Amino acid sequence: MFNQKPKNKTQKNRHSTNINTNPNLRKLYRKSTMRTVASLMFVLMLLSAIVYTTTYNGSSSFVSAYTVDNTVYTESQLRAALIDAVNAAPAQYVIALGDNIELTTSTLTIPAKANVVLISAEGTSKKLIGPNGESTITVLRGSTLVLDTVLPKPAF
Repeated sequence: MFNQKPKNKTQKNRHSTNINTNPNLRKLYRKSTMRTVASLMFVLMLLSAIVYTTTYNGSSSFVSAYTVDNTVYTESQLRAALIDAVNAAPAQYVIALGDNIELTTSTLTIPAKANVVLISAEGTSKKLIGPNGESTITVLRGSTLVLDTVLPKPAF
């Protein structure tokens, strides 16, 4: 049974794959198909390189859709701007970080009823660094916080 010779040519090629006899494989290896696949892979690699560059180098070419109400450079200016945000409630209050800000006294608390948007000024990502071992931001019930191009540093 196992030593039987094949009766014809098609029976012999049943278990092997030959590109010349399988029409589906011939379609896959057409030059136009291969060029299309190669082009798509090139575009995908190019787009992922652009996204990686704009995400991880700290700068972005995207324009903010917010109108800035206050630009702050220090912790005390940021805390004062949060009081202004409560006074402006329920309207959205946009605070732009002009520099990296390290919190030294306590966690940044978004007060109740405040509607705050924290963005980075000048199109580059800024960091808001929490006090040693504590949370960076606490959002109280009834308040809203939107972070846009601000990178809160986790407390590890």
